[in-house]
Amino acid sequence: MIPRVLRVRWRLSDATYLGGSRSRTWRVRRGSTVFALKWLPAGVRADWRYESRVMAGLRSAGWPAPVLAEEPVVRGDGVWRLFAWLPGEPAPVEGGSDTEGSNRGRLLAQFHAASSSLGAIGRRDGFELPREAVSDPLLDRWLTVHEQRLPEEGRILRAYREEAAARLAEHESDTAPETESGVRPDVPSGVIHGDFTRWNLLFESGALSGILDFEACHHNHLVADFALSWRGDHDDVIRGYDSVRPLSETEWHLVRPTYWAWLFLGVEEILAEHYSRPGGAAHPADLDWQVRHLLKDSDLLRARCGPKPVGLA
Repeated sequence: MIPRVLRVRWRLSDATYLGGSRSRTWRVRRGSTVFALKWLPAGVRADWRYESRVMAGLRSAGWPAPVLAEEPVVRGDGVWRLFAWLPGEPAPVEGGSDTEGSNRGRLLAQFHAASSSLGAIGRRDGFELPREAVSDPLLDRWLTVHEQRLPEEGRILRAYREEAAARLAEHESDTAPETESGVRPDVPSGVIHGDFTRWNLLFESGALSGILDFEACHHNHLVADFALSWRGDHDDVIRGYDSVRPLSETEWHLVRPTYWAWLFLGVEEILAEHYSRPGGAAHPADLDWQVRHLLKDSDLLRARCGPKPVGLA
């Protein structure tokens, strides 16, 4: 899949595909030196230059963000970038996932302190704010179609979408106008990583040696970074974060609806693609993953913010 012209131009060999979602990544070699090759397909809406500016800003602040080894190549099939291979391994969980989660939460708070000082980077094309993800009229239309096929699952999806939209609207009212980036000035905001998970953080001799996968970085409420780091029930991540940067009352109450809104990203496209194709109506679309994660509950959030509203089964 790696174009031959790039293999020759960058003298690459021994390509091993590592996976990816929006982009694709390979481990490659040039002689004895290892690199990471990333491809962002042309059809993916994501401003890769934004990602480069964020990584450069973080490196200037002393964070081990990826470094380009060659100038990016923009082709008809997308953008190809070659990065230096970052050393280290993800943190072990021998001490227990709670310990790893607490440490990661503290590190995330420190990361936000750095990313929030990067300056006026603004919003990133192709990335929605939480309230936008649950306020799309097309999403409502396709949820209605899905509810006709799976009434109970459809009811759950609709209840969470409506609750998330209502709660986010409460915290983004006309009494607190938004900044140009789209985020309320009275809620801490900045550039979030978007996937601050254990496997995207590398350590060497106990020190942070690399932060990977900035493909989802964008400007948002800082608590939006809990979506993939907390994942609905990894409470020690939030406890660790709060010990470094205490969350405001508003932020505590934004955690749940922001997480629920994140789970609806891409749902409208999934449903539209499924039910628009011939025979799609005969079999319901598969949203089991989204539903299972919506139904997760958190001991910490239940104690701090109260139980989920009645109707969110």
